[in-house]
Amino acid sequence: MKVGIIGAMQEEIEQMKAEMDIQLESNKAGVTFYEGLMLEHDIVLCKSGVGKVNAALTTQILIDTYKITHLIFTGVAGGLLEALNVGDIVVSTS
Repeated sequence: MKVGIIGAMQEEIEQMKAEMDIQLESNKAGVTFYEGLMLEHDIVLCKSGVGKVNAALTTQILIDTYKITHLIFTGVAGGLLEALNVGDIVVSTS
């Protein structure tokens, strides 16, 4: 299992970056990707930048280049429902 983690902004990935054992740092399409381990899981962490186009581009790079099997998008991630609060977790099934 290889997990891709995307945050739109630097502050959304800073804590995870600090918790990771980063083994490799690379740059593709202006995005820095951090490969390493977190709690014994293979992780690729990156900051996509804000917006759907940036999120889509970064996700496609994670799929094509890093062969991720799971994706976590941190931060707001399009969560515009009033019922959602800070700290809520939204899981997509499709």
